[in-house]
Amino acid sequence: MMLNLSLTFLALFLLIIHPAVGQVTDERALLWEVSGRNLSRPSYLFGTFHILCASDFSVDSVLQEKLSHAEQVYLEIDFSDPQLQAQLLQHALMKNDTTLSQFYTEEQFARISQAFQEATGQPLALLQRLKPMLFVSMLLPSVLDCELTGVEVALMEAIDTEQIQVKGLETIGRQMQVFDEIPYSVQARQFEELLFKQDSVKQAMGELLSLYQAEDIGEMLVLTEADPSLQAYSDVLLGDRNAEWIPIMEGAMQEKPTFFAIGAAHLPGEAGVVNLMRRAGYSVKPVIRQ
Repeated sequence: MMLNLSLTFLALFLLIIHPAVGQVTDERALLWEVSGRNLSRPSYLFGTFHILCASDFSVDSVLQEKLSHAEQVYLEIDFSDPQLQAQLLQHALMKNDTTLSQFYTEEQFARISQAFQEATGQPLALLQRLKPMLFVSMLLPSVLDCELTGVEVALMEAIDTEQIQVKGLETIGRQMQVFDEIPYSVQARQFEELLFKQDSVKQAMGELLSLYQAEDIGEMLVLTEADPSLQAYSDVLLGDRNAEWIPIMEGAMQEKPTFFAIGAAHLPGEAGVVNLMRRAGYSVKPVIRQ
């Protein structure tokens, strides 16, 4: 499913490839209470892991309680939007009729195509107009070898969507714009490396998941290895989007108590949402769940 391709890519791209950005918080928490600035009731901020094995996450009693107090839920994108699938397909292709094979020699592309089809069962030649890093997402089922889900999926299943409105902090078009601002050639190089280093990907995902379950968001970023080819795009991946979300989040919280669920990589650091909220004058306190 194309929606899952986008979410899987973000989990891999933001949590494995992305280097640490700025100051890393030493506060261990995934769930944060936001109050102050004349909010009548607190809102909550929760860091998610977009794609993981279904057995690795469940909504605990504390999360369920905070969800039940919310009158609306904001995810990065609104999964309840019936037009989401069509919008994703609209933005999935590279611009200017670019194809994946343009970034490799004929021999390289043949080798990559064979390895990709063996791993996914998909013919790469028929899909090569897609933005390159979307192919990475297709590899995760074979890499992780489990039933895949996402924290957002579990949260959606835990709320009554007839009573609590679900909204998005950004459109799928804005999210997919990230893949146009990072050169396709850079994405193609990352795809090739990850295709032939699946064991390393599985190990890195496992280490990050362990830190996620320990709620150590700072160490999640410290663990990641800075990739020189992507350092120039840290603002594109996180910083710019975090800054864009803050006024939307402020408006939502002033309107009614809100539960925000965003990728854990967006929380820590100088440009992280926790710090940006504090700089805007809100009290942002970790909530102990263990």
